[in-house]
Amino acid sequence: MTDKIEENTVEEAKTAKGNKTLKVLRIITAGLLAVFIILAGTVAGVVLAMREIGKSNLADRREDPDRYDDYVYDPDVIRFNGETYRYNKDLTNFLFLGIDNKELGNPEHEYAGGGFSDVILLGVLDEKNAKLTVLQIDRNTVVPVKAYDGEGASLGTSDTQIARAYSYGDGKEKSVELSIAAVSELLFGVPVNGYYVLAMPAVATVNDMVGGVTVTLEHDMKLDKKEYKAGTVLKLMGEETELYLRARIGVGDETNASRIARQQEYMRLFIEQARNKMLGDFSLVGEIYNTVMASSCTDVTATEAVYLATEIFGYTIEFRSIAGETVYGSSEESEENSDMFYPDSDELYRTVIDIFYIKEG
Repeated sequence: MTDKIEENTVEEAKTAKGNKTLKVLRIITAGLLAVFIILAGTVAGVVLAMREIGKSNLADRREDPDRYDDYVYDPDVIRFNGETYRYNKDLTNFLFLGIDNKELGNPEHEYAGGGFSDVILLGVLDEKNAKLTVLQIDRNTVVPVKAYDGEGASLGTSDTQIARAYSYGDGKEKSVELSIAAVSELLFGVPVNGYYVLAMPAVATVNDMVGGVTVTLEHDMKLDKKEYKAGTVLKLMGEETELYLRARIGVGDETNASRIARQQEYMRLFIEQARNKMLGDFSLVGEIYNTVMASSCTDVTATEAVYLATEIFGYTIEFRSIAGETVYGSSEESEENSDMFYPDSDELYRTVIDIFYIKEG
């Protein structure tokens, strides 16, 4: 019995030593990469080093899915139509939010002043299969949302537009936590590994830094007091970019579904334009990251941003949305859009399985 205990003690010591050695190796590797950045002396060398650091950081994110306070993740397998599926732990999921405020945060209120999420995207990075899936969530999607008053007192949970989750926080980290909880709730507990929040006016800055994006208007539109006819080929620059992405009233059938389709087409064209621009200027990602920092809130580091931007050059990119029905309405108390989008539960379940799970057997 004593011999067995001694054996276990020795094994535990070896394991602890191995873990300590691994940690030391990671520190040494990070240090060597930092030295490489200093000595490289070229933009290409800096980008290469930042990519490697960013890649390592992403692996750490996947190992810690419970990184946000209001988030609970159950990794058990799920069963659907007689089949068994297991969550794909090779995925890294990033939440992107475009906020309708001119700037993030509310210095006067710690709660209930964050603004609304006009754009809600979940980027699903599959490095193993070189694929990026962008799941766009309708801002009007009805989900359970935790509400707070201006003093931070809980108002309970109510079924309302997912865009409102952000508004109950501080406009930064607390708002992000509430939004992540709502998105995870909608997607049956899918983990969120990182986030990037941007005030919508800053979208124009990013658009201009890649040289503008050329679109073909599917409907008559009025942008910045200028009227354009359907079929017009327009290079979006400056304020027109945000107006184009947010316009709904007076455009086509005026539905949010049509706006989502327009936003997805813009994103496809933006990625293509950004790719071409970055091929001639490797430093562009870092410049964009630093330029919009004052208008953003993120836990994505500069090295991770460089890795992600350069990694998806060769990726297959797919845009997805959630099927459902919109119930149109208006609010007498507020000028905010009160339309409600109800996902088709079966289709939502299939979409989640298709994107995030692997069939067993």
